[in-house]
Amino acid sequence: MDYDFSRIEKKWQDRWFSENTGAAVTGSEKPKFYGLIEFPYPSGQGLHVGHARPFTAMDIICRKKRMEGYNVLFPIGFDAFGLPTENYAIKNHIHPAVVTRENIANFTKQLKMLGYSFDWQRVVDTTDPDYYKWTQWIFRQLFKNDLAYKATMPVNWCTSCKCVLANEEVVDGVCERCGSEVIRREKSQWMLRITRYADRLIDDLDDVDFIERVKIQQRNWIGRSDGTELTFDTTAGDKLTVFTTRCDTLFGVTYMVLSPEHPYLEKWKDVIENYDAVAAYREEAARKSDFERSELNKDKTGVVLQGVRAINPATKEEIPVFVSDYVLMSYGTGAVMGVPARLGVRHQVRPAHHRGGPRRRHHQRGLHAQGRYRHHGQLRLPQRHDREGSHPGHEKMGHRAGLRHHEDQLQAPRLGVQPPALLGRADPPGRVPLLRLGAGTRGAAARAAARGGEL
Repeated sequence: MDYDFSRIEKKWQDRWFSENTGAAVTGSEKPKFYGLIEFPYPSGQGLHVGHARPFTAMDIICRKKRMEGYNVLFPIGFDAFGLPTENYAIKNHIHPAVVTRENIANFTKQLKMLGYSFDWQRVVDTTDPDYYKWTQWIFRQLFKNDLAYKATMPVNWCTSCKCVLANEEVVDGVCERCGSEVIRREKSQWMLRITRYADRLIDDLDDVDFIERVKIQQRNWIGRSDGTELTFDTTAGDKLTVFTTRCDTLFGVTYMVLSPEHPYLEKWKDVIENYDAVAAYREEAARKSDFERSELNKDKTGVVLQGVRAINPATKEEIPVFVSDYVLMSYGTGAVMGVPARLGVRHQVRPAHHRGGPRRRHHQRGLHAQGRYRHHGQLRLPQRHDREGSHPGHEKMGHRAGLRHHEDQLQAPRLGVQPPALLGRADPPGRVPLLRLGAGTRGAAARAAARGGEL
């Protein structure tokens, strides 16, 4: 007997939907279980295997829990705001609300065809005013409590989509969706001071029921490191502040490195003798993502600033200053100190082979730093509350408004690959920002850069 799937499956799918067999019961005395998937962005292409894979896994778990006597809440929703929808609407002269409504209807039909046991009485649509009024309310509470503020940060900008991309969406310098060139540019955006909760985000991992591998990934994602801020004078008259986990190597510092986005490069334009070379390098760096500049960057490149030198506060010697793209402005101060060799047991510094020069031996007695800080990911956060107000969090909010192809929100994490950190999103002018979970920064790579390196 042949299996007439088109008839048999539709019969039972219709029955499951009409009887809402996946509904959770309010007030039930059964033990509760909450199964939550990441709500999809309703694109015009419909569902793909990236949706079906995790949805199927959670559906299996929820069905098993129901059979074990649990009152299961398994909702479905649509993370429906997104610039791709707006671009599509403009191109085809269709109102984005109409496009979104049609896409949600198509997604709903496909989800029902797959037979998932969602509670169809609990459907979330982020474009519904009855939904986003609450995210607006949450944002207002954050703003009232000085947890939301505006700042200008470097972002990945797609020259075709005209929107900001997460690092993961930039592949070989182009947008993974449309293939257009991606550049780095400064953009004003809403930020959340998540660093105030960074210690809790890490410490409370001990109390959650995650596998150890995921806990390790999340700790690395938040990226806390203990260290010190040091200040270097410059021949230009300005002071450069760096964060380091090894202030005891200060006597061995023989150069400094600035991020291509560092504001001093513009300020020093008239005193940098080779500014044309510096400007060309900055333009080249603007075409690279943070991944390419840090984690994927094996051979470091850079340009020495001719006409400006830093002064080692311990030795009082002038040292060169480079600009290099492995230093990220979004991490710490955007400047690092370079130590050619780690201090040994006898505090002896050996210059790197390509630099030459005499050996130096110094003892670290009497060395005082300006303050001790903790870093969380790319953030600069004072360890003690008495300095907190002077260093607002520089954490980057997400820049896309949904699952994959959205405006203004970092790509959401995949379990086992990118443990989530609490972030928000920035919206276009005239719209109160909505909040959601996104991905954090890669703290491990940023910390490696902050410890200094060789050019």
